[in-house]
Amino acid sequence: MTDVMEFAHGDRYGDYSGVVFYGPPNDGIWSDRIEVSDIYLDPLFHGILTRAWRASEGESVGRLTSDWNTVSGWSSNAVGRVPVSPEDAAEFSNALSQLDCQDVAEYCVGCTPEECLRCAALIREFIDSRLTNGLALFIEED
Repeated sequence: MTDVMEFAHGDRYGDYSGVVFYGPPNDGIWSDRIEVSDIYLDPLFHGILTRAWRASEGESVGRLTSDWNTVSGWSSNAVGRVPVSPEDAAEFSNALSQLDCQDVAEYCVGCTPEECLRCAALIREFIDSRLTNGLALFIEED
């Protein structure tokens, strides 16, 4: 659990926002979650977009990244917790798995590329374990 909390927002001055990925609620409580600060997530999304533009001029950008980029869907702040389809979750996990330090380095402010990739690995582990177990996944701008 320490590794997961390492990437939550609120630990540094100016670190006020992020994203929360949730598994299904347990007795109405959303305790199955991973909180990720924008300090780490912004470089990851930028890296995914950069790779997509190189590969297909942006045509291959998945829904989670596209929503983040256009501040729509789950990323529009006022929406709250939004279900993520298994296909969108798998696509995002796959996109994270393809990132390397060069993809995120220029976007890292307040963190290192290595920290971003470690965070990406934890997000992937969270998503993949829910997909493997057939559990629902949700996302929320925090």
